[in-house]
Amino acid sequence: TGFPSAYKQAETLSGNGLFPQICTVSVGGGENNAQYNRVIASAIELIGKEFGKDISIATVAKRLFVSESYLMHLFKANLGKTFNECLTGYRIVKAKELLLKSPDRVGIIAEQVGYNDVKYFASVFKKYTNMTPNEFVKARKGSAY
Repeated sequence: TGFPSAYKQAETLSGNGLFPQICTVSVGGGENNAQYNRVIASAIELIGKEFGKDISIATVAKRLFVSESYLMHLFKANLGKTFNECLTGYRIVKAKELLLKSPDRVGIIAEQVGYNDVKYFASVFKKYTNMTPNEFVKARKGSAY
């Protein structure tokens, strides 16, 4: 995949609200920036496809044929966030969608977004939203839920 198509994919993903926390993928001049953005776009695409699995910076770096430290640097330099912040933010966005649309229990939704421990998921969810998953559902759907 060349830079134009990788960038287009990342732009489409961010434009579709796939990554509200990662609003844009910056495009600067020069070949170095093109290389950085191609790697970041590919990493974002992998997060979007595999957020429900056991995914880490190590697995993404290996699949993109770059070092972990290089990928960590690119995330921080280009997005101002770490890989884990981006992954967790995306997982929480997807969890919110599922909590509102799916009849599944919180434990099932936690697994669908990549958390095997429902208590840990609830604590991460609360950290990002200032509410527990159940409080979030009640606040959005009203007390009838």
